[in-house]
Amino acid sequence: MRSLFFVLIVLFLSLPGKSADFLELERVGESAAEDPGEAKKEILQSVIGQASEEQAKLLLGEKRYTENEDLIKSKVFQNSGKYVVFFKTRGLKKTPEGFQQEIFLKISLESLQAMLLELGILYDQKARPVVLHFLRLTDRSKSQSFRWWTENSTETQSSLVSYALETERTLSEELRKSGAYLLPVVEKEQKSLIPQVLQKKVLSERDMEVIASLLKANAILVGDINLIGENSLVETPQVTLFFSMKNLSNNRTIAELSRKYEVSAAKKSDENSGFQQERLGNSMAEAFPGLVKSTGADLKQQVQKAWQKGIFGSSLLHLVIQGDVSYRTLKKVKEGLKRNVRLVKGVRERLFEPGQTHFEVDVTGAMESLVDYFGTMEIEGVRLKLVEASSSKMILRLQESKEVL
Repeated sequence: MRSLFFVLIVLFLSLPGKSADFLELERVGESAAEDPGEAKKEILQSVIGQASEEQAKLLLGEKRYTENEDLIKSKVFQNSGKYVVFFKTRGLKKTPEGFQQEIFLKISLESLQAMLLELGILYDQKARPVVLHFLRLTDRSKSQSFRWWTENSTETQSSLVSYALETERTLSEELRKSGAYLLPVVEKEQKSLIPQVLQKKVLSERDMEVIASLLKANAILVGDINLIGENSLVETPQVTLFFSMKNLSNNRTIAELSRKYEVSAAKKSDENSGFQQERLGNSMAEAFPGLVKSTGADLKQQVQKAWQKGIFGSSLLHLVIQGDVSYRTLKKVKEGLKRNVRLVKGVRERLFEPGQTHFEVDVTGAMESLVDYFGTMEIEGVRLKLVEASSSKMILRLQESKEVL
């Protein structure tokens, strides 16, 4: 097989005014092939491969890329047409070693990131999300409640246990579609695995995290389901549901929703309520499976969006910018970070002090990749220099600002 080598010259990494979702590169490659047609093909493949590797390493970090190199090459680089949205070749030249040619590429960073996400290697969390739920079911008309972690089911609670199982199985099915696994703690009766001291009705957030750690979960789902049946004083039987899901690795809320349903044959919308409200079914037992499935589907969509936005796998970075920062400059820095640094997903001010401003930044990918960006950089006319960096904090110094009128 003929030897192949190339010279890669980065003429520019990104063009001013272009979307941060696209990267435009112009490079020169060389091939030792004797046939011009074969040389063109080899040069194009090599330049795309090298550019793909650079961007994958930037997103993943050197270590995680190396650990998954074979998988990335076979599943991502072999399908480069999904993220290389445009290329142009020009100027094939004969050289003593073979041929040389200029290649222009336009890469969709969003598409490349999505492909790495599908492989489950984009974020530090290597295993798929394992979710432990803390569902509290209450039948207000009968003054009964059920919590899987504290109460042994009784004959009078049989309907609540049935609803708990229905909810667990339905949510498990829906969340599985987003790549998450919901632990079947009701079905498997996992209460016995919890220390006696934690088998209490009211759990603190810390208690839930401890139980999740014991059961090897990396996310928790807190839920409240309230049933108001035919025997209550309300005109129409109702079901209200509230779910909140949190990722424990970064303490971020992934999804949160509330729903209110009325059990009736007719449909009705209550625009004045803070809940989404529907009427469905002719009895509580008949309506419950459908409303849980509908709510579960909404929960699944929020989890999927969290993955797409990088919230699930993002880390919180404490960013400090030193220097006298005007509001105009501050706004330019915030907008520039989100638009020009693709590892940054969100920026929020947290504290203003004389001579420095503190931010909370949502960061995806490897922290060392972010450090590379901040060696010395300019964002929207504002020059920032890296002063100090750790795994959770970064200090930048404002060197100069070109104020825009």
